Amino acid sequence: SPRATLAQSAPLQWNGIDRVVAFADVHGAYTDLLELLRETGIVDARDHWAAGNTHLVSLGDLLDRGADSRKVMDLLMRLQGEAQATGGQLHVLLGNHEVMNILGDLRYVEASEYASYGDLESSTERAELRQAWETAQGAGSGAAFDQKFPPGYFGHRAAFLPKGKYGQWLLTLPVAIMLNDTLFMHAG
Repeated sequence: SPRATLAQSAPLQWNGIDRVVAFADVHGAYTDLLELLRETGIVDARDHWAAGNTHLVSLGDLLDRGADSRKVMDLLMRLQGEAQATGGQLHVLLGNHEVMNILGDLRYVEASEYASYGDLESSTERAELRQAWETAQGAGSGAAFDQKFPPGYFGHRAAFLPKGKYGQWLLTLPVAIMLNDTLFMHAG
């Protein structure tokens, strides 16, 4: 497939890098990530790449435990292009939480995180699924459906499918890279 070819042909080693900045385990903390990127001069006051030929490394676990994982991914996806345009690189590595979401292991996804995918969820489809649940589980079981499948759940699942916006992007990311003489990877 084109995605597999892209992932396999992407370089995994760079040498002669003057400045490397790395961060890990954002877990949906978008505001904290922006603060870190501003303080280190990676982004400017308008949150655009300002670090020239710097190599920025995200060591994984962008997702789960926080409400703003989607905003984090959108930011990093945009910054990847901006970095390349100025001779820099933003390397996003897979952590175990990205893999968990792709595979459907959602034990750490909070209701607030699901809610951020509400715009990707059809209210008609959700109502139909809820009705089917109530028919199968009995009258009054709608609250159990809402607990098991919070608003945005189905939008989240669609976004992480191989053809979904985030699933497609995540499937192109490496698990490890070498910059100069240092190996970078997630330790989870």
